[in-house]
Amino acid sequence: MPTYEVKILTQAPTVSMRPTLLSQVVFQHHSAHELMVIEPQDYSCIARERKPDMGIPGVVKYLTDREHEEDAYRLALGIIDTSMSFTYATVTGFNDMTSPDDYPGFTYFFELTREQVSNTLFGIVGGIPELNLEPQRGLQALELCMSHWLRHQHEFAVVNDDLVGAIDPRIEVIIPYRVIPTAVLLEVERR
Repeated sequence: MPTYEVKILTQAPTVSMRPTLLSQVVFQHHSAHELMVIEPQDYSCIARERKPDMGIPGVVKYLTDREHEEDAYRLALGIIDTSMSFTYATVTGFNDMTSPDDYPGFTYFFELTREQVSNTLFGIVGGIPELNLEPQRGLQALELCMSHWLRHQHEFAVVNDDLVGAIDPRIEVIIPYRVIPTAVLLEVERR
């Protein structure tokens, strides 16, 4: 496997809150794991990872719900393979998630090309249901989410889910392919 140079950060990057170019948009992905690439996982891997916290009945319900929701994502993206899940990320500065500086694990940062964006879904989750945006594909969907977030960011609220806990409002980025991070904020113990 080739190695990639990933810049190690000592604090989260600052980003423009009103980016005008795709190259100014920075995406972030939280993970408890050290990764060289960020990629979708198969459902059996997700089950093994979630089982200690959720138990078997919780994992079964979680995966059933997730697979059902992701079937719509596969349809929107023209993906036939049903064994793989998706990678979930957000747009840096367009979320109410734990700050990367406060997140105990790893936060990976990356950019997406225009071609990658055209094969990615963007939506808004969390908060008041009528303010959420269903995931849509491509650059126009990303632009819509960003302008919607800026217009309503103070109206969103955390939603508590019985199974996964708190769901922080955010632009949700749903990625079906591998991403190579350009920077990482290491886990707290290694900063």
